[in-house]
Amino acid sequence: MVIDTLRRIAETLYLSLECVDCLLGKGLRYVFCAISHNFYDVFQQCVDLAAETLTG
Repeated sequence: MVIDTLRRIAETLYLSLECVDCLLGKGLRYVFCAISHNFYDVFQQCVDLAAETLTG
């Protein structure tokens, strides 16, 4: 069960990396960078909110 799960995770990551290579090869690098930057901003806001909530 664990081996099968790890294999699926690896296959998903491999597929994701292939998609990134495809995007970068087609000149959509800036689209990918903008999307990843937005994900980072949202993640950072959630971390800040959690820290604020826990510290009161």
